[in-house]
Amino acid sequence: MSAILKDILATVAPRLRCHGYKGSGQNYRLANENAVSIVNFQKSSGGERFYVNVGVQPLFVPTEGESTPDAKRIKEPECIFRTRLDPPQDEMFGWPYSPNLAEQVAKKFDKLYSVFVEPLMTIPGPITEASVDDFDEQSVHPMLGAYHARNFLHFARISLARGNKEKAAEFARKAIEICPERATSLIHKLNETLANASP
Repeated sequence: MSAILKDILATVAPRLRCHGYKGSGQNYRLANENAVSIVNFQKSSGGERFYVNVGVQPLFVPTEGESTPDAKRIKEPECIFRTRLDPPQDEMFGWPYSPNLAEQVAKKFDKLYSVFVEPLMTIPGPITEASVDDFDEQSVHPMLGAYHARNFLHFARISLARGNKEKAAEFARKAIEICPERATSLIHKLNETLANASP
């Protein structure tokens, strides 16, 4: 880890801990009985910039990799809800290494926590109340994600796990409708979920 990133984390890590995150270095996690959130500080391939990756995984549905989530071991790429902390407006490719940006990173994370992490970790909450009508084919919902078959599978599973078979079936049917024919494995999982949601 670069000395500058260490300086940035010296400011940002205490703010993460104020929200309840535990960890050190480049990885932090926050868990409750329903969900876990991971924050990862990732160095760019060129080593001149870094990214702040944030994930949330409900603990009662499979991860992106189809495994049973383990709150103590899951990594950010495995989470079904993922985003990145937006870098400064004039920076397209990540955050530059600059200790002057530490407070800006911390403030942006505080906002992201309130509009992304906390709502997604609240059960019941936005992910259990969402319906197909909340998604737009032309845009990505800033919290719930894209109008995409894979994303709808997650919501079908969430609804099924919460006992709402009608909503689970609605998500599964819409996902099957928009799923590419070549995605045979995904179609199989959707049909399986739809069958489990049937009366």
